Amino acid sequence: MASVIGWLNRRLGASAPAWTAFLASLVLSSIAIGGSSVLNRDGMLYVDAARGFLADGYPALIGTFDWLLLPMLIAGLGSLTGIALETAGHLIDGLLLAGACGVMVDLVRRHQPEDAALAWAACLVVLAMPGYNGYRDQLLREFGYWFFTVLAFWLALRWERTGCRWREALPCQLALIAAMLFRFEAVAFFLALMAWQATSAPAGERVRRLVRVAALPLMTVLLLILLGGAGLIDWPARVLRYLEAANLLGIHKWSEHAGRLVQSGVLPEYSREEAGYILFFGMLSLVPIKFIKMLGVFIVPFAYPVFVGAGRALARQWPLLAWMFLAHVLALMLFASDLLFLSSRYVSTLTLLVVPAVAAGLLMLLRRLPRWQPVIIGLALTTMIANVVSLGPGRGYLAAAGAWLAANSSDPARVYVDDPRVAYYAGWGFASRKQQVLDHRDLEQAMAAGRFSTLALSDSRRVQWVESWLAARGLQVASRFGNDAAEAVVIVRLPPVPTSEPPDRKSYLGSGAE
Repeated sequence: MASVIGWLNRRLGASAPAWTAFLASLVLSSIAIGGSSVLNRDGMLYVDAARGFLADGYPALIGTFDWLLLPMLIAGLGSLTGIALETAGHLIDGLLLAGACGVMVDLVRRHQPEDAALAWAACLVVLAMPGYNGYRDQLLREFGYWFFTVLAFWLALRWERTGCRWREALPCQLALIAAMLFRFEAVAFFLALMAWQATSAPAGERVRRLVRVAALPLMTVLLLILLGGAGLIDWPARVLRYLEAANLLGIHKWSEHAGRLVQSGVLPEYSREEAGYILFFGMLSLVPIKFIKMLGVFIVPFAYPVFVGAGRALARQWPLLAWMFLAHVLALMLFASDLLFLSSRYVSTLTLLVVPAVAAGLLMLLRRLPRWQPVIIGLALTTMIANVVSLGPGRGYLAAAGAWLAANSSDPARVYVDDPRVAYYAGWGFASRKQQVLDHRDLEQAMAAGRFSTLALSDSRRVQWVESWLAARGLQVASRFGNDAAEAVVIVRLPPVPTSEPPDRKSYLGSGAE
């Protein structure tokens, strides 16, 4: 293996692993997007917002959601190049993720230049890690968050190598502010920067370095507090929610949540006293469980340095990475404790932050088990392909149903769609239709009032309800679109609702004369 790596570095240069990661990431994203049948829900929301921005400007974005940068970038690229907004979004996200992969590999190379093989191991790991690589076919804000977070990591280590001057400290902080424009949780990484210098800087340099890495965020927070106190700006609702979640005095909410779970029968009555603890520690356990699950096969190289006694030395080599990991875990814990919900997508950032540690563990395994090198590398490559190639049933039926509705419905307002993704592919928008979804009782009342002429109803593989519901009401299926997993969209034409009109005056008088 050493001879192969030496040949690659001589032929391609020291930066070859980083460029390989960048270009290979673009190829993997192209494969993932090409094999995807429909856009993800968040992506539909961003494309909708971009369309509104192009049509009506910035006011169209106000009130849609809190983080507006990605829709504006999509709209800008689509307007400048003339390409479709979905394509523009995928291009932006593909470049951001490729940049994150390339910068991460270059960061490893520069931090440990004496070991050329480590950069190539990082290249393999960053492209094959199941966590974030599983979202390549989606349109998400996380790609910008990941890129600017890794860039801030790279800039912070360069700042330390070049003497901790002011001019190198500012770009690192600006990169984290850019990451905050995609996801607010990036603010936790400012705490990681300060903790890193508070524990790693020499005693005589500690205060000076802390001031330099914390100056911009502290001044920004102070300015925002002053502007908010003066009533000149309104804090976004999401920011206020995060601040409330960070308030330790609000821990009483756990007792309220637990009490509701006991009342609803989710938790047994005899666990009432411990219900708060069950809920609290149960939610927090989601973070390590999801993290281990998203590591996949890379749990072995991640844990291997600990088993051979090299874990502490590895942490000393990457102190900033360790602090950033802990900071993001803290942000996830606050999020989970506030919303009682934790998406795997949020946890996937942790799998990106541990790429250097996993790469080091993988290299240890390859050197310890030389005969198993082809098997280990082959397993990593197989995982890489599995991240972007799906063999399960697609959801192209959603786009087909939307196209059918667009071609066969003259008045979209009289078409009820219970899955806003179908409305998106009909060209009727995603966000507005999402707000118009009704429960079964309200739907029947609207049908009785004659509001709809057509229904587009979704059957899931878990709950097959549409056929029996239609049969009970004597309704016929006009068209059906589905996949091999028993998921379907059923189109129903409704008969006109008879209207009660007053009797004709002449017939009424005639009948009275008789």
